[in-house]
Amino acid sequence: MGEGVWTISPAEAGTRAVLEWNIEVRKGLVRRLTPVLRPLFAWNHGWAMARGLASIAALAARAQP
Repeated sequence: MGEGVWTISPAEAGTRAVLEWNIEVRKGLVRRLTPVLRPLFAWNHGWAMARGLASIAALAARAQP
């Protein structure tokens, strides 16, 4: 669970979009293991974000005339 807030503003090269996502962990086991698993969670987040960026870049490249 969590809440996400988008902030979209003009930027020199186009548009800047920032997502602030605040996570709330409700499952007891995950909550207790978070301090130990934090490096794994951080690695997984970096991996997922890199894949998302690559996908968005590919879509943007195909959209170019």
